[in-house]
Amino acid sequence: MGMGMSKSIMAYALTVIALLVFVLGSKVHAADGDGYLIVSLGCAENSSYVRYQLHYRRIGESAADTVEYAAGNSSNLTGLLLNRLFDRKPDYKGDGEGIVEVRKLPPGDYEFYNYDVYASAGMFSEHWWSRNDFHLPFRIVAEQATYIGNFTAVDGGSNLVHFLIFNKSARDLPIAKTKVPALPEPQIAIVVEQAANAPLTGGGR
Repeated sequence: MGMGMSKSIMAYALTVIALLVFVLGSKVHAADGDGYLIVSLGCAENSSYVRYQLHYRRIGESAADTVEYAAGNSSNLTGLLLNRLFDRKPDYKGDGEGIVEVRKLPPGDYEFYNYDVYASAGMFSEHWWSRNDFHLPFRIVAEQATYIGNFTAVDGGSNLVHFLIFNKSARDLPIAKTKVPALPEPQIAIVVEQAANAPLTGGGR
């Protein structure tokens, strides 16, 4: 009887494992039609800001997501401490510093629509954002990877923050490949800042 019970338990366990494999496999297969967003976000050298956030969403939808970088250069002690606390390191340095993000997204049309930039000096902090949402579109294609460029935050003067957009694919794509080795061959489609309906600048609060 003991042997029969052991066989029953083993058979039940194998059935459960097979069911889990089927369910998980179905979820992975269901996401096979997704595409990849590749974007880098950073700051110019000697920036005094602490955190940079770019907000994006699917066009026509309210749900949003964020690409974020906490700067940790030598002039930014707060960013340096945050990075050490959360074990975050920049993906590139020398030509400014920042991260390369790879996001798996459902295919469709998306837009960057706002940003947040934070500065901190002891007990005081400042925050910049775009007073008006802008429309900086990009498209994700099923089972393709799309590199849309590098966003570099610079001091704009007169209490303004500005993002410059560059094609840094020669630097960024090898980094993206180390993060997602199975990444499809990326297509380069740099977003055009002039396509936004408002400049990527804002005022502090």
